[in-house]
Amino acid sequence: MKRILLAVSLILTAALLSAPLAVYAAEAPADPDLVSKYAAVYVPHEDAVIYSKGAYEKIQPSATAKIMSGIIAVLHYSDPDTPVTASKAAIEAIKQGSLVLDIKEGETHSAQDLIYAVITGGYADAALILAVDIAGSVRDFTALMNEKAAELGAYDTVYANPTGDDAGTAVTTARDIAKIAAYALELPLFMKAANAPSYMIPATDKSERYTVYPRNMLRVPSSTGYYLDYVSGVCAGVTAKAGYCLVTSTEVSGYTCIFVISGGKSVDGAISTYSDVKKLIKYSSSLGYSYKTVVDTYFVCAELPVSLASGQNHVILVPENEIRLFLPAFVDPKKDMTYSVTLSTDSLEAPVEKGTVCGSITFFYEGEAVASENVVTKEFIPKSSFEVMKSELSDFLGSVYFAVLVAVIAAVILLLIVRYIIIKRKRRE
Repeated sequence: MKRILLAVSLILTAALLSAPLAVYAAEAPADPDLVSKYAAVYVPHEDAVIYSKGAYEKIQPSATAKIMSGIIAVLHYSDPDTPVTASKAAIEAIKQGSLVLDIKEGETHSAQDLIYAVITGGYADAALILAVDIAGSVRDFTALMNEKAAELGAYDTVYANPTGDDAGTAVTTARDIAKIAAYALELPLFMKAANAPSYMIPATDKSERYTVYPRNMLRVPSSTGYYLDYVSGVCAGVTAKAGYCLVTSTEVSGYTCIFVISGGKSVDGAISTYSDVKKLIKYSSSLGYSYKTVVDTYFVCAELPVSLASGQNHVILVPENEIRLFLPAFVDPKKDMTYSVTLSTDSLEAPVEKGTVCGSITFFYEGEAVASENVVTKEFIPKSSFEVMKSELSDFLGSVYFAVLVAVIAAVILLLIVRYIIIKRKRRE
C-alpha cells in the first residue's frame, strides 16, 4: 500500500513540476528584415548564436577564407619583419580575376607587409605568397587551414584555397565563420591590420610603394553610408557564387558580438551587407542579453521518504548548484520556462548525507532543454537506534528463521501436551 501511495505521489509531483511556471510568455522583438541570404550574431564568451538566418547552412567561404589565412600567418611569423619572397608556385596559383597587388615573382616583402595586404586589403596574391612560404605549397597550407578550423570547433568548414576563390569543395557556415573570427579577435597583429585605416607597403626593386586601404568599408571614414566608428574589423569581400560577405564585431549590452553576413547583393549600387549589419546591431541591442538566475540552491524540487531516520521521515531535495543563463531581456525564467524532475530512487535509508545526488532537474524554454542540474538532499538525516531496532525486530519477525522457531516451539509444546496426556492416562489406569 505504501509503495502504491508513493508511486501516485511521484506521478502527481512530476505532473506539477512539468507544468509551466506561468500561463504566458513575453514576446521577442521582431526579426530584422535582411536582404542578405545568411547571417549570424555570435557571442564568443557564451559560444552562443543569438540570431540566425541560415547560420548553420553550408555556404562558400568567399573572402572569409582570408581570415584563416591571416590567422595562420600571424601565428607563424614570430618576427613580422621576416623577409618573404614571392615564389613561382605562388604567382602561378593566382586565378584570373582575383584582387591582386601585382607582386612579381622573386619580389621580397616583409611578412607584416603581406599580412596587412591580406587582412586589410584582401589581396589574393599576398595570401598565396604567404601560403607557399609557410607550408611549401598552396595545398599543404590549405591543409593547415582545415586543421586549424577543426581545432577551433568549426566542424562544418572545409577550405579549398587560401583566398576564398569559389570552389565546389569549399564549404563553411555563418556560425563557423563567427567562431573563427572570435579567435582572430584575440590576435593583436591580426586586429591591428583589420582595423587599419591604411597601410603603406614600401617600394622594392620590382615595384613602387603601394598604399593598401581597407576592403571592409565599415572601417573607411570617407565611405559615406558605410563607416561605423564603433565596430572592429574583421573581413569583407565578394565572389560570383557567394555574393557579398561581411564580418565585424562590436560590444552590445556590454558583451562582444560578432556579426557574420553572407549572400549579400548590390541593390541600386548599395551593398546589402552593410545596411544589414546595421539592422543586426540595432536588433541585438534590443534583445538586452544579460545573465539571469533560473534557479537557486534553495528551490525545493521534491522530497523523498527516509527510513530508519531520527526525528523525521523525509528529506527535501534542492538543486546542487545555482543555474544562471545568458538570456534576452524578454525572457523571464520564472514565467517563461518549465521544468521537470527525474529521480533516481523512490526512497532513502538513514543515515543520509547532505548533498546526496538523487536525480536531476531540467529546464525548458519553448520546448527545448536549456539547462540541467543535479538535485541533492538539503540536509543530513541521522540514523535512529530505536528505529533500527524496530526494523531489525520487524525483519526478524517476518523472516523464515522466526517462522521456523515458532514452528519448533509449537512442536515442542505439542509434544509436551501429548506426553502430559499420555502420562495422565497411565496414572488413571
